[in-house]
Amino acid sequence: MATGVDEDGKCWVLADASGRCQPTEWAKRAIDLYYRVKADRIVAETNFGGQMVEATIRAIDRNVAYRAVTASRGKVARAEPVSALYEQRRVHHVGTFPELEDQMCAFTSPFDRARAGFSPGRVDALVWSLTDLVLQPMASWGFYELTRRRALWLPIGRSDTPIPPKPVERRRWLTRCWVRLEAPKGLGAVQTFSGRHLNVDPDGTVEMSDEDAEFLINAGWIKLSERPM
Repeated sequence: MATGVDEDGKCWVLADASGRCQPTEWAKRAIDLYYRVKADRIVAETNFGGQMVEATIRAIDRNVAYRAVTASRGKVARAEPVSALYEQRRVHHVGTFPELEDQMCAFTSPFDRARAGFSPGRVDALVWSLTDLVLQPMASWGFYELTRRRALWLPIGRSDTPIPPKPVERRRWLTRCWVRLEAPKGLGAVQTFSGRHLNVDPDGTVEMSDEDAEFLINAGWIKLSERPM
């Protein structure tokens, strides 16, 4: 999937080269499209492929610009901001893309892949591409948002109505602890909202402070255990 954005902030879907291919074939397709549209970079989801995705691309062409992304939310949640762009008429298709547009029409909430009989891979590629172009959050956004909500006594990730914390929640912030989380598959490292870079352990888990862990837990990461600092 090739997309672009102009100086007015309008997005353009330029090409769709999606398909079910062997690793070498999809890497060649991606690189051919990269040069054909003079792209800035290739964006690839690495949840299931891990470092194999980049290694396959680099084996064919070491000079392409590449960026790995990792999914921490479901496809529907990731697609909602992009759907808003379409509602605002900020996305335009250059030509027609029947297979992509059929998937877009079928991709309703809640989407059941088993019931639909297909995985919306073309839509997913579109979402990642447009997200990388125009929907990337500001650097360290999570840290500022977490601080803002605590200052207003807002429950993390829920309502914007100020709610005083329960006594047990207030004591929790006085008793600091280390929290071990299950990282998404294929993720080798994570940057926390306090700016620390942590490597994921071989068993697929990573340990961090309770302050760093809270936002990731609300984003869908699985909490395994905690221990006092």
